[in-house]
Amino acid sequence: MSLTTHLGTERRVWDTALLGIAYWEAQRTAPSVVHTPLLTKPRATAWTAAVKDAHDALRCTDTGLLSDNQIQWLVARTNDGQDLDELHGCLWGLDHANADAFITCWRDRHDEEVLLTPGDMIPVPEVMWPALADQPLVSRTTSINQPADGELPHARRYQPITLGDRQLEIVIDFEFEAELQEVLLPGFTAAAVHPYRDLADFANATGTANFPIRPRRHKPAVTHVTDALDTGATVVIVPELHVNAQALEKLAEIMAGHDSGPCLLIAGSRHEKIGKRKLNIATGLLAGVDEPLLHTKLSRAISPYTAAGPAFELIDQPEPLRLRLWQAGSIRMAIVICKDVLDGRIADHLVYLGVNVLLGPAMSGRTDGFRGHAETMVTDAQCVSVIVNGPLHWQAATPAPSSLITRPVAGSQRTDHHRTEPGIDLLHLNPEK
Repeated sequence: MSLTTHLGTERRVWDTALLGIAYWEAQRTAPSVVHTPLLTKPRATAWTAAVKDAHDALRCTDTGLLSDNQIQWLVARTNDGQDLDELHGCLWGLDHANADAFITCWRDRHDEEVLLTPGDMIPVPEVMWPALADQPLVSRTTSINQPADGELPHARRYQPITLGDRQLEIVIDFEFEAELQEVLLPGFTAAAVHPYRDLADFANATGTANFPIRPRRHKPAVTHVTDALDTGATVVIVPELHVNAQALEKLAEIMAGHDSGPCLLIAGSRHEKIGKRKLNIATGLLAGVDEPLLHTKLSRAISPYTAAGPAFELIDQPEPLRLRLWQAGSIRMAIVICKDVLDGRIADHLVYLGVNVLLGPAMSGRTDGFRGHAETMVTDAQCVSVIVNGPLHWQAATPAPSSLITRPVAGSQRTDHHRTEPGIDLLHLNPEK
């Protein structure tokens, strides 16, 4: 009896296996399109173990996942080293067809949030973003960086990273799942708000590392955000350090009373001293929701390019050193601030964790690093990145993009905006816009 005949005794498993077999056939006939290496017996053993781990850890009774007998059959066939092509197809198919079930089972086991611990099995979501018919979506199966042995595209074991000598903690938050789904799915338009022209609009923004850096006037930020909300955009982003305490208080009032549909405002970030710690904090405000979404900047680096060595922002790292991700169905969203995304360790970790929406307020005279990391993330994790940078004018001869958006379509599509005067850029996820 062949592997597919055995698994086909249950229609659910047979259907999922067919998906993977079709993928495997595509690999053999068009290897330039699909980058998965040929399956060897050691790799088959590792992948089968990963499937078993994922199904054991994320199993729920109503999703038609593999039975114990079917898992045992997979393991036995792997050990025999037979039917590796069919085996690989089944593993891919089972993983992909059950991706939604994995994340549902995992989410249902937790309350409002989960602090990841090493070795935790976590699902990696996949979302089908809108795209034109002639622009096929980048899929995790065709991304440049394939999962390692022992990992699956949609389920993997969490391994933490360190920043300096400290371990970065990851929290995945489910509290605002319903609200964020309304904002982000099936697609969204982001409004990039640029209220200030140059560094003269800021207090304490000259020289080396200063604290606090803040806009001299709060009304331009409030006025431009109000205009952005009037466009109907569901995501509105203000650059880093472009909102002071007065502006934040006013914006919170506006969002509390906003009744024109779902909306998420990333109200830039601000320098704030809490106790003895100097912090750079970004605030997300959901329409009609009192509690904010908060992210504290992780990276202190201002520039690694100076002749004397790296320059650092005059802030402390948060305590604990923690990055919070927000789950919304198949969406896993991160808010980062400027140099956070330029740290390759953080950017790679976001890919590994399956982040597929990245919202980044920034304040930088150089943006080439943002573009490079954003393109890597869109290819490897189907991540839509929206980076909004200000102020608009710096001393560099080449103007930095004022905002950018990436879309997970073939070719790693990116759109840059180069605004020269204060105003709003509309960034459309759907290329038809």
